Amino acid sequence: MRKSSQLWRALEAAPAVLRLRADWEELLGEDLEALEPYLRLRSDVASVYPCPGMGGEGCPRGVVEHGPEDIVAVCRRDPRGCDDVQLSRSDIVVHQLDLQKLSAHISVLFGFSSEGSVRDRVGQPFRAFYLGFFRPTAISSIPAYFLVCHEPQGYSNGLERLAVRHSGPWIIVLPTMDLVDSASAQVLRERQVISVVLDDCLGIDGSGGLTLLEPPETLLAGLRESELQRLAKARKRAPLRFPVDPGTPWSAITMTFLDQETVEVRYLGKPTILTPGQMGMASRRNGRPTKQWILLRTFAAGEDGTIRGKGGDWPAAEVRQRQILVRILRDFFKIHSEPIVRTDDGRGWRILLKAHIAD
Repeated sequence: MRKSSQLWRALEAAPAVLRLRADWEELLGEDLEALEPYLRLRSDVASVYPCPGMGGEGCPRGVVEHGPEDIVAVCRRDPRGCDDVQLSRSDIVVHQLDLQKLSAHISVLFGFSSEGSVRDRVGQPFRAFYLGFFRPTAISSIPAYFLVCHEPQGYSNGLERLAVRHSGPWIIVLPTMDLVDSASAQVLRERQVISVVLDDCLGIDGSGGLTLLEPPETLLAGLRESELQRLAKARKRAPLRFPVDPGTPWSAITMTFLDQETVEVRYLGKPTILTPGQMGMASRRNGRPTKQWILLRTFAAGEDGTIRGKGGDWPAAEVRQRQILVRILRDFFKIHSEPIVRTDDGRGWRILLKAHIAD
């Protein structure tokens, strides 16, 4: 097992994802084997081919096709700086680094709970892939992203874009810290971002595959401990109240679940971030969200804030939980009307405040 700084620096080289195989071989050397499973052939071919020259006008070589099997890389410098090279069609086929496939493997190595496919969440000019959740405790879900950029500005923009989505801690996985400038470092410090650097923790095993240099439990132990301390403090915090102006309808309140245990409540344009404990929906014994919090999240996940029962009949236990949730919401917001009502067809229940799950 060994480290490979050149592999992770290659991801940040521009243009990083579209190269000929000869480019990848020159860039990675013996480490190409580790990246091989994530390279896929494209249908397009290159018009230039790398050369050993010093660069400048006429470099690199141009690709000239005299026929299907007669392809030559020709030096374009005057005077000539290198020899022509006879090529096969496979030599000029573009190899694309599949960052989504690589991200999925990183997610598996760290044991993140992906809850669906790893996907590109931000896009150009930077690539941020959602890796899933790190679960330091049974009730905590900390989102993780893999961010790949080719310049410092891309990292600072990408981190800012991701930061506005989260009020609590989140994880950013980076190839290296080489392109993290002072602006990016400030975001990492101020926005509760935990950085994981692949150059420090992901290497190559004896068979040429990617592997963690230490077990994920060891690499993420500090984050787990910080989350346990945070939960311990939250359990001691008394439930808050969120009184609104007299006569305010439930529809004037927007509630967005940011993750499993964080909600943004927006009233009169002002957002407030709250936890189950602050809303009176956390167990006094272990700090876990109560059944009322889970029910509230189920309403948020339903279409138009609706939960439908089978045949319109609800088990007595669920009826009881709904009644408790109604009492908590009325007491929390100081609104005396019913926050949850029957649907028009009588087959379900609908919450009147605007509740939904964040994208």
